[in-house]
Amino acid sequence: MTHAVAAKKSRFDSLSIRGRLSFWLLALIALVLAMYGAGPSWLKGLGVQPFGWLDLLGAVVVVIASLVGAICFQLLQRKLGIRNTEGAKLQQKLYGLSAPHRFLVVVTAAVVEEVLYRGYAIGIGQHVWGSLVVASAVSLFVFVVVHFSHGVFQLITVCWIALLISLLFVITNNLLACILAHFVVDALGVLVMPWAASRQRARRVSLAEDG
Repeated sequence: MTHAVAAKKSRFDSLSIRGRLSFWLLALIALVLAMYGAGPSWLKGLGVQPFGWLDLLGAVVVVIASLVGAICFQLLQRKLGIRNTEGAKLQQKLYGLSAPHRFLVVVTAAVVEEVLYRGYAIGIGQHVWGSLVVASAVSLFVFVVVHFSHGVFQLITVCWIALLISLLFVITNNLLACILAHFVVDALGVLVMPWAASRQRARRVSLAEDG
């Protein structure tokens, strides 16, 4: 019994502060590897360059397409009567965190995942694999696999959003545009939606008390 409790406590929690910090460490390692492996052009390879209006436009298009796709997939899932138990548990766990903690989760995902999966895996990876297509495919596959905890059916949405952001990186070669798009999409789901839901509940309670 004691060993079971200890194992449960030692299990890695990606949403914890320690888990978030470990992701930042991974991003730092990727930056160091890029710096020593890609030579003087390592920043350009990662997509670190000035942010322009076309990059902003691309990020906006990706955000809109991501939201439209996510809504369509969710409606289809409801119509088919599919219940995403794993995704619901993860969402409940996220919504149970404090607002600053959820903000840390969103910022970490936006920055670290884009550095790892777009900047390093595609930007630097295309020279390692010798093909932009192969690097993009590997990046997309690994990204979807590590998000398996979202639930099997939620992976369709994850794959869609990752594909859009990968295309944004390939077209613009601008890591900041990808970070911005990723941040906005996650912030809407993790920060804005819980806030809007709490406001709606408070309004209902107020109306019930007045009635």
